[in-house]
Amino acid sequence: MTHDMDPSDLDLHVALRAMPQPRAPHTLAPKVMAAVHLHLVRVASTPRTWFEWSVWAQMASVLGFVVLVAGAALLWPSVEAVALQAAPTDAVRVASLLFRMVWQPFMVWVVAGVTVTILFCATVGALLGRVALGGASR
Repeated sequence: MTHDMDPSDLDLHVALRAMPQPRAPHTLAPKVMAAVHLHLVRVASTPRTWFEWSVWAQMASVLGFVVLVAGAALLWPSVEAVALQAAPTDAVRVASLLFRMVWQPFMVWVVAGVTVTILFCATVGALLGRVALGGASR
């Protein structure tokens, strides 16, 4: 696309083209390098999400969670027996029966639902961190 220039504009254009390109000051490069280094240090010190852990660390955390839940499930009868001997009243027996008949089967689904919810929230959080907050450019 060609433009019809006014002669004074053409002279100005030629004069601007003839000027040397501006150069950055000598102090700019060290300042930029220091800023980049500071940014890299900050990025390296930020906590990483669970999805950025190594596969072994993820497996260890899942195994730790399973061991914790299984340990609580295996330890509960001992706690229940101690509670029954400590206060052998009808209220404790009714509460124990209610727990075994209603709450204990329900807790399996509660733990599964909470686990799925946590994994979903972690996934959405990681995706938002990468897409919305510019995490993918790291």
